[in-house]
Amino acid sequence: MDPYTLILMAVMICREAPFEPRQTQLAVAQTVMNRADHPGWWGRTPEDVIIAPYQYSTMTAPGDKQLTSWPTSRGALLSGCLGVAKDA
Repeated sequence: MDPYTLILMAVMICREAPFEPRQTQLAVAQTVMNRADHPGWWGRTPEDVIIAPYQYSTMTAPGDKQLTSWPTSRGALLSGCLGVAKDA
């Protein structure tokens, strides 16, 4: 996975399942990979899937408070999500 995709995936995991157990975070990441493996209207790549409208509301839904924020206050959390993204 290229660095851009890795970071995008980590941010998505951090926003969608910030305080869930690692296994749950891996399951969230796997939804991206499954959708990319079975392209339809979701997209053909993990990046396409993550930024597809309303697939992951914290990444694309207008008005979502997380949409315009970078999870800087969650440094350790983001680091952990980066590890989950690598494992996905």
